[in-house]
Amino acid sequence: MEVWQKYGGGQQAKQPWPMENEPRAETAFITADMSQDRKHLYGGVSEAYWVSSQGVAVRVEEQTPLFLSVPDTDGDRTADELCLAARHDPPFAAALGSPLTLTYFLCSADDVKQVHEATFTKFFELPAGVPDSRMMRDPIWSTWVKYHVDVNDSRVLDIARAVAEHGFNNSQVEIDDNWETCYGEAVFNPERFPDPQGMVDQLHSEGFRVTLWVHPFINSDCPAFTYADEHGFLAKDSSGTTQFIHWWNSDQAGLLDFTNAEAAAWWIQRLVDLQQQTGIDSFKFDAGESAWLPDNYTLEADKRFWPSIYSVKFIETVTQFGPIIEARVGRGTQRHGAFLRMLDKDSTWSNDNGLKSLIPTLLHFGLLGYPFVLPDMIGGNGQPSKQLFVRWAQASAFMPALQFSLLPWEYDDEVTELCQEVTRLHSQYTPLLLSLAEETTTSVAPMIRPTWWLCPTLSECLTADQQFLVGDDLLVVPVVEFNTGNSLDVVLPPGQWKQEGTELVDTGPKTFTLYNITLDTLVYFTRLED
Repeated sequence: MEVWQKYGGGQQAKQPWPMENEPRAETAFITADMSQDRKHLYGGVSEAYWVSSQGVAVRVEEQTPLFLSVPDTDGDRTADELCLAARHDPPFAAALGSPLTLTYFLCSADDVKQVHEATFTKFFELPAGVPDSRMMRDPIWSTWVKYHVDVNDSRVLDIARAVAEHGFNNSQVEIDDNWETCYGEAVFNPERFPDPQGMVDQLHSEGFRVTLWVHPFINSDCPAFTYADEHGFLAKDSSGTTQFIHWWNSDQAGLLDFTNAEAAAWWIQRLVDLQQQTGIDSFKFDAGESAWLPDNYTLEADKRFWPSIYSVKFIETVTQFGPIIEARVGRGTQRHGAFLRMLDKDSTWSNDNGLKSLIPTLLHFGLLGYPFVLPDMIGGNGQPSKQLFVRWAQASAFMPALQFSLLPWEYDDEVTELCQEVTRLHSQYTPLLLSLAEETTTSVAPMIRPTWWLCPTLSECLTADQQFLVGDDLLVVPVVEFNTGNSLDVVLPPGQWKQEGTELVDTGPKTFTLYNITLDTLVYFTRLED
């Protein structure tokens, strides 16, 4: 039986490209924190939209209570079918008297690229604008991986000074987990940050902008919980009783209901007040997936769109803070044009949420209309080896943004120099990235494109999952596995291509292997004019 290569749908920890590489059991198709259950949950950037190598596109209407499976029917570890089902089962809610329908559209064209170009804007909007150019040019420096919850003002200042001392640029320093008096209180902990305005002023004077990690949860022991509960601002059941939820920093918390306009306005105002009091420039918005809603919930929105409307309203709220934000959820919200962060990666070479999942996730975001991808922390969220850290940095060099948390100079001078080269190269190509970013406001072409964008009928292009195009004229083939043989496979699209840094010029389509790959090797090709 002929296998159609399919792309789109849900974000996954083992992000497949194409998707038949990862069969999936049936699950409710909603935005979720897939790190909570990698086998059954999809991630925050998920759309009921798929395209295939046979030139067929599928779009399921948003009000469909969709359950999705991608089964392996013959035991060969390859998915054979895309199965859609509609049921009025949790987490979906049925409006009184509403019929149960599975509504979908089928569109066709000659190949996968043509059907995507012809179909996408019939169902989704293009970005109305682009994010902050400095975020696209210079690295973000986060406290998260280095300090986790042990963050304070002196450590933030130390990171900033070390960045400057080692000759790196910055777009901002990002203060992550545990800066608050209580999770959800939106007030600096005075023991950790006795003078937040003074700290921010100091960072501004040193050329850093400052952003804060923010989430939609309020722990039950916070004073803000009592206020939000009394005013009906938290997710509740049909009787109006606030429902407790569990998240990674509490077993008992409330979830702000962003479908409640008064709740969203109160939440926004607290952050605006915080900016005015301290000078904070912007925010990293975490979570926002609809799966965080409690089992028994009600929303102030059309019941046909529960629960996914929660993620829509979350993004509509947080994007009011302008172009310097980042978030991690997207569901019919392409028009807002914000940086979307990949969910926390593991510090491994694996395709199971490690380095080999980076490029497939990048391509997945772009295909679904979210071109402004922030590939999370270089090196992942653990303690990567020297080689893994360098290869991760190199793989990120041509992506829309860079983010460090582990500090290169804490390895050795070689790592520092190689990471400086990554940031120099990224800055060199930022004009191209900014031009492609503007292009996404008028074209369905992603900034970062799959190889098949230039060869949509060739099988080797359709399955190339560890390389990518930046526009149509730059092909990037990073090393993404522990390579004892010092070799690298390349799928060259049609045209004449020059490997930068060498005299090699070759003509595609062609598949070949490069040898003598060393730690300082970053392979990329520029397409020459015919």
